[in-house]
Amino acid sequence: MTTVILLAEDSADDQWFFRRTLNHVAPGTRLIIVCDGDELLCYLNGEGIYADRNNYPIPSLLMLDLKLPKVNGLQILELIKDNPSWKEMRIAILSGTTDPEDQRRVQQLGGGRIIRKPVSTGELHREVAPLPDSNRG
Repeated sequence: MTTVILLAEDSADDQWFFRRTLNHVAPGTRLIIVCDGDELLCYLNGEGIYADRNNYPIPSLLMLDLKLPKVNGLQILELIKDNPSWKEMRIAILSGTTDPEDQRRVQQLGGGRIIRKPVSTGELHREVAPLPDSNRG
């Protein structure tokens, strides 16, 4: 089974850089991109176009932008923390800043490491390496 990474990112430039870096680090990994918090919640809940869990499984890794429109990353982390079916999902936080208050809230909510954007090859490799069957290059 192919590893699925879900990227929740509203910036087209950051999406492009992430896809390019992922293709270098783990070329066989399936990347699904959502552009805002509402779309991310639809994906995680398996609603609408994401209802088919064979095509849109719970990801092995969620790369979550803190500053998503509609529902921000901290609000998403609160919802994930309260949903047992999402607890096994590995989460890494993407941020353009290193605000200490954001870091404190992310840790409090169990959100994993904060990675500064744009994501470097080394940072992405550290996140992808523990995933099963990611066909890492």
